[in-house]
Amino acid sequence: MDPNNTAHWMWDFRVFINELEINFGPHDPVGDAEKALTDFTMKDNSRILKYNVEFWCLASKLDWNESALRACYYRGVTASTLYRSLTRRKTDYTCRTPIQGTRCR
Repeated sequence: MDPNNTAHWMWDFRVFINELEINFGPHDPVGDAEKALTDFTMKDNSRILKYNVEFWCLASKLDWNESALRACYYRGVTASTLYRSLTRRKTDYTCRTPIQGTRCR
């Protein structure tokens, strides 16, 4: 084997794993969705609608009950958005059902 004529991923394990995931998909799609959802947070300058769409795209890949989803949802919402939603009597931001017609990436 010629060390000057090898693929770039042969000498870096992280690059190798990334190459595998690009070509074959994630090893554990449910685990990846769980991690993405538990780490998912709303950005300070983001809109609640964008947060809702992304949240439900991730949640649709899981089989979590409503209380687990609600806890995860509120953990990711910014404090200012949560305060505004609690002081207004407009819309319930929990989005009890997934947004219809949304295409998840």
